Amino acid sequence: MRVLLTVGSQAYPFNRVVEATDAWAAAHPEHDVIMQISHCTYRPTHAARKFGLMELEEFQRLFASADVVISHASSGPVLMARRFGIPLILVPRKKQFGESFNDHQLHFSELIRGTSQMQEFVLDICDLGPALERALERRRRGQTYEPHLLRDRVIATIAAFVENVACD
Repeated sequence: MRVLLTVGSQAYPFNRVVEATDAWAAAHPEHDVIMQISHCTYRPTHAARKFGLMELEEFQRLFASADVVISHASSGPVLMARRFGIPLILVPRKKQFGESFNDHQLHFSELIRGTSQMQEFVLDICDLGPALERALERRRRGQTYEPHLLRDRVIATIAAFVENVACD
């Protein structure tokens, strides 16, 4: 199966999630792990492919081809995962680790927790492996997002608001 890690484009390194995903990839060579590492200083050694940033259309194709996505906690990956029906693991960047200028991703995660059985939230990086196993199992069983168009619009609106406030 194909696992995609995306850390977004913030100018802060998100080494914690890249290292944990790389360790998981080392223990699970049967999976194709692709990593978008952006400004991270840790360089994974077990990724099938790693890259910094790419054009949106190319990234969407890569995202759509994944079986599971591990992501920073932002509205873009949440909406894309719903669009393509892909299980999503959200790992919020945390200010305490120098991964962001504030904890807006943690707040966003709290806001959308429980909105879908297809989303996992990892607050302690030690929980990434078990979350990934559960997400892969969902994919194997063919689970998908339940359609809730109004809720999706509300979530997108709230996400845009949270991200705009975070930039102030």
